[in-house]
Amino acid sequence: MMSATRIKMSWRKIALYSAAIATPLVLLIALIIVATKKCCTERDCQPEDNSWQTQINSRKQCAKGWQSFPVVIISLDGFRADYLKNNITPTIEQLIQAGSHAPYMYSSYPTKTFPNHYSIVTGLYPEAHGIIDNRMYDPEVGITEEDHRFTMAHSENTKWWLGEP
Repeated sequence: MMSATRIKMSWRKIALYSAAIATPLVLLIALIIVATKKCCTERDCQPEDNSWQTQINSRKQCAKGWQSFPVVIISLDGFRADYLKNNITPTIEQLIQAGSHAPYMYSSYPTKTFPNHYSIVTGLYPEAHGIIDNRMYDPEVGITEEDHRFTMAHSENTKWWLGEP
């Protein structure tokens, strides 16, 4: 059995060792707090506002040669509307918040990509602007067999389209 004096001595040793370890730790923590507070009062140490809204709004100037902001239309073919509602497309959500968007769209008939895109930029229905399919064939347009098919190479030929953006 231990004597009472021996128990008192071991408690004293524990208290002494604890104080020897705790004192430098407390001083180190106090030093870190003081250094942090001093740094954050200086302007250079303030955190920068790097939010995408601030970055976009700080760069509101057109490139040389532009007199007004260009309009960028982003169309996502086959993109389901509930993707936006479920917040699974954060980058697209940022684009919407920074600009504007259509809350819904009624497609025109035929419900093909190219006729609908052309309807968006012209404001005309396919029956009025002439683009009625993604791929078209017209034997009266062009000279060669290849010219009868609408492709990007023939997009400058005004016989294919009736509306202008």
